[in-house]
Amino acid sequence: KAIGFISIWEPENFVHHLYVSSEHLGKGVGSLLLTKAQSMYGKLSLKCLVENQKAVRFYELRGFSKKAKHRDSVGEYYLMQMNTVD
Repeated sequence: KAIGFISIWEPENFVHHLYVSSEHLGKGVGSLLLTKAQSMYGKLSLKCLVENQKAVRFYELRGFSKKAKHRDSVGEYYLMQMNTVD
């Protein structure tokens, strides 16, 4: 049984999906998936719905910041990008 997965739009290093099964939330699965994706693709970006504050906080704690706010047919979302350490 899959406990989580991540999908990347490779041309832009864009996290298209990151899902963790409900019984495995809070156990580090999402962090491990992001870490692996970062090691493979470098600086990542993603969209996160404004109303999903739990997910917004998850990404911010893992080095992403809000770069823009937009709206589409699903609702308002933040375009988030991984911060770089130079």
